[in-house]
Amino acid sequence: MKHRYFLIVVATLMEIKHLLSCSNILSDKISPSGIRTIKANLINPYYSDNLSSSDCFEQTLQTLKNSNFSIEFTVVITGIGVINAAHGLTVYLENLIDSLKIDNFNNNNSFFNNNNSLLIIQTGIAGFFKDSGLKIGDIAVAASEVYTHLDLVELMDNRNNSYLINQHKYYNFDKDMVAKSRLIIEGSINSFQEKEFACNVVSGGFVTVSTITATNKDADNIFKLFNKPCMESMEGAASAHIAALYNIPFLEVRAASNVVGIRDKKEWNIPLACERVSFAVKAILKNGTLNLKE
Repeated sequence: MKHRYFLIVVATLMEIKHLLSCSNILSDKISPSGIRTIKANLINPYYSDNLSSSDCFEQTLQTLKNSNFSIEFTVVITGIGVINAAHGLTVYLENLIDSLKIDNFNNNNSFFNNNNSLLIIQTGIAGFFKDSGLKIGDIAVAASEVYTHLDLVELMDNRNNSYLINQHKYYNFDKDMVAKSRLIIEGSINSFQEKEFACNVVSGGFVTVSTITATNKDADNIFKLFNKPCMESMEGAASAHIAALYNIPFLEVRAASNVVGIRDKKEWNIPLACERVSFAVKAILKNGTLNLKE
């Protein structure tokens, strides 16, 4: 087991605010292009498991002023969509490489493969496909990602089991890491006694779109064409793309806020999805380590 340095990538602050409310903010900066970077410590996460979000911050800080236990992480808030996600993550990684004074950077022998290995966690809310078996508030860990707007037919003909294939269009993720992350989240959910907090935790394919799918016909077509994905978002494949270019382990965790298809916002539950996805990411941070391939 090796220590993980966690980099959380999210489109909006809203989607990660519950995690930050239980953390000590170390720095909060905005780049010239508008990328917001927040460094924080998750303070004694074991203490605050059964506290509501509104109680978590004050009680945790008061109880743990003398505690040395914390988990450091960085949040990069990119903005919505693939261009913003790719830009924001690239800006952060290039600045990190520059700050560490890494010369002759290469993918096979870099800072990101040493004992302080970096893990990128793309997170946020998402739409779920009605035939996936999910419901609003459920949590999913991505087993794969795909750009839906790039050569659809060609994609279906060229998939294989590699991490990165077909010129950065389709991405399969580390099966062991996906499975372990799902079990970690599921275990944390099961530790709650409140029945209303119960939800499904699954792993499956994700798709990335450039605009929210707004008709049932389009939703059905995507579901059939891309091998029955469970969730749709607007950033995942872009972040996976950048992670692959830098050879950095990548994980994507999301919570369902709405069903993919006709946009009826009365049926959406964004606050619930935001709360659930922060809980899921917190569970992974609490674990502190994930298995790395040597």
